[in-house]
Amino acid sequence: MSMSEQITQMSKAEMLEKMAGERAHLEAVLAQLTPAQMVLPGVEADWSVKDILAHIAAWEEFMRTRLTAALRGETPDTPQSDAEVDRMNAEFFRAYKALPLADVLATFADSYAQSRQLVGDTPEADLQDAERFPWRQGRPLWLLVGGNTWWHYEEHCRSIETWLAQNN
Repeated sequence: MSMSEQITQMSKAEMLEKMAGERAHLEAVLAQLTPAQMVLPGVEADWSVKDILAHIAAWEEFMRTRLTAALRGETPDTPQSDAEVDRMNAEFFRAYKALPLADVLATFADSYAQSRQLVGDTPEADLQDAERFPWRQGRPLWLLVGGNTWWHYEEHCRSIETWLAQNN
């Protein structure tokens, strides 16, 4: 059972706290790395830390786009299969691969700030009501937020920590 299936409800305040806590943990791990380490491939398959941070920012943007569309009453496109998620990950990787580390770090920071702002501005009921958005098929929006923020930070932070422990 995944963590998202174990938790049935989370307030906006709890969401913002989880976002901040997991992000702080990730940033503490990142602070241990040199710029040269951040661009070395092999952290997750052939991805570097820079690639992982770009990936996180891209999924945060995806989440913000979907959340904003939902709040406008639209039904956003969402991936329907693991293969589609893999395709999107490959597209994100190609889109960010050539960017300098400084640009990726700036995008990573800005994306988090925008995500926190959007969650903070979203009405609590819209985040909690599992039936509010039919395209979510009974899953409340807070799960979309968690999957693209704190659970995502935690997932990739573990990979970076493991890589760092093996390479120091």
